[in-house]
Amino acid sequence: MTTLQTVLLQNNPWAGQLCDINSDARVDSADVMLATRVARGEVLGSPEAMLLKKTRADVGPTSGPGDGLVDAGDAVVLVRAAAGTPLSVCNP
Repeated sequence: MTTLQTVLLQNNPWAGQLCDINSDARVDSADVMLATRVARGEVLGSPEAMLLKKTRADVGPTSGPGDGLVDAGDAVVLVRAAAGTPLSVCNP
């Protein structure tokens, strides 16, 4: 069910920009840190807030909507985005 919710959220404009996990209008090291914490299973707020964070952090593989998991692969994508690599998954 979480995978379906994530895919549905990724296609809704109100969910915000993928990769911008903390909603500060930029993708930077803070987003990488949050993705790492989510990948480790830390609870960062309410269930709704966590679903939104997971949705924004689930950016790997970059060829389509996420795979329903937040893991090291997503963190790598976010590191590249934070370093300034233009990635279509982060800039729809």
